[in-house]
Amino acid sequence: MSARLLIIALDATDLCLLQRHIGAGRLPVIAALRTHGRLKTLSASACATDAALWASFHYATEIGEHGRYHDYVRLEDGRYGLAVKDEQQRDSIWDELSRHGMRVAVFDLPKSRAPTPINGLHLTDWLVHGRTFPRPLSYPVELAEEVLTRFGAAPHSRCERICEELTDAQISQVLTHLRQSVSMKRRAALSYLAREPWDCFAVGFKEIHCCSHGFWNLIDPGHPAHDGARSSRLGDPSVGIFQDIDRAVGDLVTAAGPTSEVIAFSTSDFQANGTVHHLLPKIVPKLNKLLWNQGLASLPPRANWGVKMLPYNENACALRLSCMSRAHGAPPEGARATTIKELEEILRKISDPATGETIFEAFHRPSSDYAGTRSQSLPDMLLVPRAGVLPQMAVSPELGCIVGEVPGWRPGNHRDGGFVIARGTAVEAMIGGVDSLAQLSRAASDMLLTRLLLT
Repeated sequence: MSARLLIIALDATDLCLLQRHIGAGRLPVIAALRTHGRLKTLSASACATDAALWASFHYATEIGEHGRYHDYVRLEDGRYGLAVKDEQQRDSIWDELSRHGMRVAVFDLPKSRAPTPINGLHLTDWLVHGRTFPRPLSYPVELAEEVLTRFGAAPHSRCERICEELTDAQISQVLTHLRQSVSMKRRAALSYLAREPWDCFAVGFKEIHCCSHGFWNLIDPGHPAHDGARSSRLGDPSVGIFQDIDRAVGDLVTAAGPTSEVIAFSTSDFQANGTVHHLLPKIVPKLNKLLWNQGLASLPPRANWGVKMLPYNENACALRLSCMSRAHGAPPEGARATTIKELEEILRKISDPATGETIFEAFHRPSSDYAGTRSQSLPDMLLVPRAGVLPQMAVSPELGCIVGEVPGWRPGNHRDGGFVIARGTAVEAMIGGVDSLAQLSRAASDMLLTRLLLT
């Protein structure tokens, strides 16, 4: 049938990589959308996880308000668990559009809470990167089983955080699975798009996300582990996937109709993975031992306050300054801020003896940097390693020598960025003031609601 607004999520698609393929003439559909529409870059929160980025899009709120910095967080009951457990009653933009009588289809966007009744359909965790639930969920409930029966279960894409070195044959198999996934999503999305006129139809493609995590060392010639001979032999693994997605985008745009407003967007850019997560379990105890025995200018010895590791993606280390026993209260806020600054100064001096360079390139303080009702639940410190750096050893004037075996970390990871391509009078005007995913989803919703009031 048609869609007044078609939203296509190109999950974690690096803009420079996309433009490289456009420049080579490989993506005629997306190139035409860009030429006849408008391109706007986005700025994600520093080292934001895809869990945080998707929460910002779903709820049209920034991270300090929704508080989901990782898939696993401290829940309202005090235990650590899936962040979506505390979000079941949280309003998404789909709920808002539905309440105004709009017909809405949310077709497999990542990192969604469990679907609830809306005026339309909602499928989650079928062909996505990083599933939240053990199986696909949907509203109506029977939709998930219908999709699995008609179009099949997700093929394995092998983009885990720790991954073995793949043979050429295994790489070929993974890429075949990813291209199969694009085909499955294309056929299913076209089928449900054709069922009726939609006010908003949103669909996500995860395949470039998986490909970039697994094969960034083959895609990016500047990657520290780039193997030119192997890359020449195998070719850029993203080419075929991009071309399949480009054709799928063309089919969806055509099916949505000539008057449809179109938004295609990405959540983040990509770069060579860099991590010290394999060293962090040794760094933190040394740091706490120093705090207990020596203290800091702002924190006397045996104050029973220390640093705790929080779950996070490997391309940043998340820490919280916490009371180590219930017998001690929180330090005064001024002392807390000073303590965090002093801890940063210690961590800032940790270096890789093989190169002499410090291992962290940036430090952020999410709990104090971001405003919102959930800001205090965010990490106190984010330590960002240098891209492409995976040290086996680190040394520190205060903490001494830290050694850890480097596991087989995936070669690519997220970096700040993202973009939106808009085609259509309303959405092209709309994205002028959009800088983040939260602003994008809010602006898209407001645009539809405004049009509803005018008709």
